[in-house]
Amino acid sequence: MGIIITLLNWIVGLLLLALLLRVILRWYDVSLDNRAMLTFLTVTEPVIKPFYRIVPTSGAYVRAAFGTGTGYLDIAALAAAMGIVLAHFILLRVLGLIFNPPLWLLYPMDNLGLWLSRLLGFAVQIYTLLILARIILQWFRVSYTNPVMRFLWDSTEPLLAPIRRYLPTRGCLDFSPVIAVLLLSVAHTLIASVLQAIF
Repeated sequence: MGIIITLLNWIVGLLLLALLLRVILRWYDVSLDNRAMLTFLTVTEPVIKPFYRIVPTSGAYVRAAFGTGTGYLDIAALAAAMGIVLAHFILLRVLGLIFNPPLWLLYPMDNLGLWLSRLLGFAVQIYTLLILARIILQWFRVSYTNPVMRFLWDSTEPLLAPIRRYLPTRGCLDFSPVIAVLLLSVAHTLIASVLQAIF
């Protein structure tokens, strides 16, 4: 188990490093004929290909945050890096549950309140990840016509819309996801305490 996780961490770390170097080299307009650039493009292209369907464009020239120049921002590579980090996190959690399942999961009737509160906590984590994914895709300006964006919007908007109605507007900033995550966390804590007190 430890060897598998170590190997997985190494592979993910090297892949993220390759994606980061690709983003940096493209930002500084390194020629596509450059040997290092060709290497990073060859290694990372199979990972990035699925993200071309999610992000609106493969990249864009944007003005640097600190400076007067512009650079090519490889949006698909950044989206792939975020997707890999998220998939790595979920895979580690699943492997942990498979190879080292906690007692509360194996014997739910021993402490039903703890089992229900942990199950609720897992649901809250999944919903929080959906909100985070929606924020990231909105940041990349992915259209609602995209099926992934439509799913994220339809699953999170029923919670975010009522919160947004009661928040004061601050230009284009939307604080409803932050408030939603805080409310979910507080609700989970309260419900978990009640469940453990009852059972």
